[in-house]
Amino acid sequence: MALAPTISICYHNCKTLQITDTTGLYNVDSNPGGWNAPNAAMSNVTKIEISINGTITNLTTLLPATVTGNFTMSLSDLGLADGFYDFIYTVYYSTGTPAVATTVTYDLTEFITCSARCCIDKLVLRLSDNHCDCSDGELIDTITDAEAMLLSAQTSAAACGNRTQAINTLKTVQSICMFEECNCK
Repeated sequence: MALAPTISICYHNCKTLQITDTTGLYNVDSNPGGWNAPNAAMSNVTKIEISINGTITNLTTLLPATVTGNFTMSLSDLGLADGFYDFIYTVYYSTGTPAVATTVTYDLTEFITCSARCCIDKLVLRLSDNHCDCSDGELIDTITDAEAMLLSAQTSAAACGNRTQAINTLKTVQSICMFEECNCK
């Protein structure tokens, strides 16, 4: 079997996209698509790219010299708005004599809700600052509603692939955030 790359995505603090290559090391029984012999090693790689909704970024300079397991690459200041993102991870490599150029890809769709999560977190902080205010009940209801809607949007997106429902629920959370002036972007 040839190299079969896989990745996971995490978007930290609405700023840094962490891309973890989860392909792992080759094992004839448990991971036949992993890195290293008889598949490609990092020394065979000519380029690795990530496409985010069609925008391609070269990750080659972020690669480790050798693969000993999972490895992580980070991209900062992307400014990704909440919503669905299609990631295509492409590995270009050459092996054999004469060298044969090969391209393999892995596609992943993620639903990013970083700004909505920031808003909910700020609402919770506001509650701790106003612990004796009689409007606490309304704020608790707002936080609970926003949290439930965000969770619903994530669950819908992940479990059912229902993008429309997930986006509509996210828009409702964003409306609450705009009304509550959370200032998360």
